[in-house]
Amino acid sequence: MRVSEVHGYLVAEPPRFEGTAEGEFVWELLRGLVHKQNNLTGVVVGFADLVRMTDGLDATAKRNLGEILVAARRAKVLAEVLLPAGGCGRVVVQRVNLGELLPAQEGGWAAQAQAGGATLRVTVAAGVPAVSADPVQLREVIGELVRNGVDAIAESRVPGMVAVDVVAPGVLPESRAGAVDILVRNTGPVIAAERLGEVFTPFKGTKDSAHFGLGLTTAAMALAKMGATIGVKSGGGATTFWVSVPVAG
Repeated sequence: MRVSEVHGYLVAEPPRFEGTAEGEFVWELLRGLVHKQNNLTGVVVGFADLVRMTDGLDATAKRNLGEILVAARRAKVLAEVLLPAGGCGRVVVQRVNLGELLPAQEGGWAAQAQAGGATLRVTVAAGVPAVSADPVQLREVIGELVRNGVDAIAESRVPGMVAVDVVAPGVLPESRAGAVDILVRNTGPVIAAERLGEVFTPFKGTKDSAHFGLGLTTAAMALAKMGATIGVKSGGGATTFWVSVPVAG
């Protein structure tokens, strides 16, 4: 996924497939691939379970079969997250009040933060207008950014903070015309410059191999379908994600 620079942020530029014959072909191919993979994965899981119940199976064989089952189940999860990362997720745009949507999630996010050795703050500026977005998808995107921040702090083993700030249109230098800005910032280790440019690229996340590296790709694709954008910058002991969402008409 290409990126461009806007006021120090690297802003994701997802491919524009919507309404094109090429896009429809890619999405149909992706949907079919996921469906077929799920069928094959189901066969692997089923037969591995049957073999593991065989009488007299030694401990090594059982352990190896357990690893096969873990891998097969992760492959199933990968198939489920691949569709939205490829732009196949359904987005229902409507009028959204951020002053109600985000504070309602604060309790759950705060619990996640506490478990990772962090504190959380959610602030919505007075007078922020309603935005045009899919509330479920937008909540998931901000939740993903909060989780990323908590994970970074947890890995550093140094207490830190994750802050979610909703800013009125035109306040920040990077503000787009007719858009509300949401900043999700976490303290802790910064992302190296050579890796920062790849955070939105599929399978090239900054986390370890236990993760698929599709969270920010999915976020960028979902936001693009709403007419919103996402950018990132990292330095000075903090990483900040900037989400710009159109004001509702």
